[in-house]
Amino acid sequence: MHINLLLVIFTASLSLELTPIDINISRISLHDTLWEKYGTKIDSFYAIYPEVDTNPPYAPAVYILFDGENLGIKFFCPKEEPPIFTSTTRDFSFTSQDAFGILIDTYNNGRSAYLLSVNAINVQSDAYGDNAAVSQDPSWDAEWYSETNLTDNGWEGMIITPIKIFRFRGGLWGLNFIESIKRVKGTPKTEVLSWSIPVSNIIDPSTFRKIKLALPDAPMTTPLEIIPYFASSYKPFQYKAGCDLGWVIRNNYSINLTYNPDFAQIEGDVDQIDLSKTKLFLLEKRPFFMEKSDILSSILQLMYTRSIEEIRYGAKITGNYNGFDLYSFFVSEGGNSPSDIICLRSKKDFKNNWFGFYEVSKFAPDHYNHSLSLDGGVKIPFDVDLDFAFSKTFTGGLTGGDDFAFRCDLTRYPINEGFGAVLSYRVLQQNYNPELGFISVPNVKAGYYNLSYTFSLDNSFVQSITPGAYYSNWTRCSDKKLMQDEIGPYLGISFPKYLDINLFIEKTYRLYEDRYYNNLTYAANATIYPSGSMKIFTSYTFGKYYDAFLKYPAISFSLYPLRNVSLDFSMDYFTTTGENEEQVMITSVRGNWNVTDKLSFRYFIQWTDISYEFQTNFLLAYDFSVGSHIYIVLNETRDISNFSALNTLPPLIDRKLYLKLCYSFKP
Repeated sequence: MHINLLLVIFTASLSLELTPIDINISRISLHDTLWEKYGTKIDSFYAIYPEVDTNPPYAPAVYILFDGENLGIKFFCPKEEPPIFTSTTRDFSFTSQDAFGILIDTYNNGRSAYLLSVNAINVQSDAYGDNAAVSQDPSWDAEWYSETNLTDNGWEGMIITPIKIFRFRGGLWGLNFIESIKRVKGTPKTEVLSWSIPVSNIIDPSTFRKIKLALPDAPMTTPLEIIPYFASSYKPFQYKAGCDLGWVIRNNYSINLTYNPDFAQIEGDVDQIDLSKTKLFLLEKRPFFMEKSDILSSILQLMYTRSIEEIRYGAKITGNYNGFDLYSFFVSEGGNSPSDIICLRSKKDFKNNWFGFYEVSKFAPDHYNHSLSLDGGVKIPFDVDLDFAFSKTFTGGLTGGDDFAFRCDLTRYPINEGFGAVLSYRVLQQNYNPELGFISVPNVKAGYYNLSYTFSLDNSFVQSITPGAYYSNWTRCSDKKLMQDEIGPYLGISFPKYLDINLFIEKTYRLYEDRYYNNLTYAANATIYPSGSMKIFTSYTFGKYYDAFLKYPAISFSLYPLRNVSLDFSMDYFTTTGENEEQVMITSVRGNWNVTDKLSFRYFIQWTDISYEFQTNFLLAYDFSVGSHIYIVLNETRDISNFSALNTLPPLIDRKLYLKLCYSFKP
């Protein structure tokens, strides 16, 4: 059933006013009758994926309570078959299992949102998302209470959260509830229900309904949080100690200080096979940079935090002043190239649109680099998002101008059916040099154009078909030489039960290492859902590739054999024959076992022919509370460059036993 725009606008504008009750709801239980007696009931949910239904028969029932300091949610999710839970660790993938979540836009800006969610066995997940909240940052962790219970006809639970864990300006908030449902019979694919009706994506704060909270007159200021830590390693013996401090002022401003922070990588970066032969973007894993990092996002990325290595001390301030989101930090970088780094970021909302400013500076003893940018996002008719950014850099010793960059993106993503488009154009002049930013290909004028249409079929065999095509072109700014010309049609087919298939053809004319190549590759991938507790992804790419013939099969799967055990496996095997012969294999295994609610065992194993290393990582973790834990880690790296089946074990390169103890003092 299709829902027209008037209904979307009407339902999104509905609001609730919550008056505090004279009861401390942090002390009530899941089955307390106070929920039904004083709570506001919500049961008008909409199925939004994979099909739209304005009156799903399996909608949850929700009650809301507010006592002035805590927000409480009780929910019941009906289901005929047993609930499926596929995650055993905090910050799980929401749509991979039965889960219930709350989305809260505390600034009522239609762009950012907090997410609190639990799965059916009460594993918690919390995140913060800026940039339309599509990309959620799981590094934001807060202390809140939840409880779940499996019933004969579904599962139920409650979430009670102190409002002081959020940053906010007033009591008018955006609110949405979402439920993820996995089926054993019929289709193991995920179904998604929502209280609000999104237009272009499931998590869209501009479509949230409104709640008005009667907040206390006095602003909330949390005591100073002190998190000292001690870490040591054996063979060779090394030790390190440091401290983090955090303070929230008047609901809204966060100040974080750090000295000698612990940025040890418990798990290494996973090696990747990149067919595009461009610079790879590596994910950040360090908490100081990860928390609220979505505010740093921009289509011209001026701050790529992985470019910052050893940090001696630093400070970070986040908050909102008169509608301006503020994010800034200062770090002093040590190591072989000491420098001081300053990052300033602000965003201002105008209804569903925003405008931003970016400044990044690096000061070294004999060098400096500044990057400035203005960017923004505008919602235009037909559910299209327009994002733009202008940037300029100033580098010591680099003269002659040509240090400007511009990018503009038009995007439209339908949920179930309709027209989709990505139109992008960017110019990066030859002297544009954001030393702390990320550029995959410098010195180019580049366009990327992708058009598709999703047909939703009323058919028991095929659920939807998505044909599409894309075209891209790179031209070097300095001499206007063609660097790449690429075109590719594709077709996606979604089956209602166990399978999704995608087919691609890619024709590329590419300048690489002063020589032009004609590439023509074919690719197919399939996502298979054998059951609600297993997911398999397999792909195969072949064809003419830089004057060689490419064969590239890959497979990965996720398996959840027990309620407290998870396993992920992947294998990529890349081979080329002909003029440029190459052979690469990457295999990795990840696992987690939640021994108890607080004690867990994790492992990561990777065999890679890119770095010719065999890496193993075993971690035993005990979490006292949020921010307090003890880790015991064993890391090993072995050389497989001359490995053969006759060797019992590859030579040892490095072995490290690592202990970390961290405790959060919260007066």
